[in-house]
Amino acid sequence: QHLWGWLQQFGQIVPVTARTHNALKRVHLPFSPHRVWNFGLSVQLNGHLDGLWHEKMVSILTPINAQMAHLWPPIMQNIGATEHLVSPDEFGGLISQWWLRANSLAEATALKAVLTDFVARFELPLWVHNQSDKWLYLTPVGVGKEHAVRYLLEQLRPASCVGVGDNPSDIA
Repeated sequence: QHLWGWLQQFGQIVPVTARTHNALKRVHLPFSPHRVWNFGLSVQLNGHLDGLWHEKMVSILTPINAQMAHLWPPIMQNIGATEHLVSPDEFGGLISQWWLRANSLAEATALKAVLTDFVARFELPLWVHNQSDKWLYLTPVGVGKEHAVRYLLEQLRPASCVGVGDNPSDIA
């Protein structure tokens, strides 16, 4: 609470989160009217969804979704890992991330090699990464909190900025 109060004295606090918009709305803190959610897919400026950023994300997701619609099901039939597809409400069914949960660290290491080869073989603009021992992510290149924050900073042009995070995805 002390840190929160101190930060509020010096400027606006802008949440940047992997949460969905509905999950972020449940957080009752005095944030600025600017927000970044859905792992950086959605940017809000002055209380409104930013149309330029939204269109940019749609233009990234649409071709990748078309490619993955044909390539992903056969891959999943042969891998046997638990799959989770992220499809934020604001994007009309477009998938923004493909997650896999391995059963062990050894399986995750092997899956990462398979997925990296899959992405390279089909020249997919995706990056393969993990944030824990068992979860692997395929994220479209150009999507992420770091890209959204960079865009937000270009729009707002603050005199200074401080970033605070609690997850490996916050490092960038």
